[in-house]
Amino acid sequence: MSYLKIILEIAKALPTIFELWKKWEVAKLRREQEREADRKKQQIEDGINSGNSLPLEEAIGHSTPGRPAEHHAGVQSRPNRNR
Repeated sequence: MSYLKIILEIAKALPTIFELWKKWEVAKLRREQEREADRKKQQIEDGINSGNSLPLEEAIGHSTPGRPAEHHAGVQSRPNRNR
């Protein structure tokens, strides 16, 4: 009978576990976005101070013209559809 009670308690806790997992994933994404924003800010400052435009282009995503910026969080390239 105790096994059944354990299984029921786990079943009751599942919504809470999923909610906590969702909050953890959102917090992880926010931390990654903050790190990326700090990295971009530093690249822009370095480009301005050094006079080199390459860090500026990479910071704003122009290192890959015509394609999505590869160094940005959450950016994924999709294969072209066959027409």
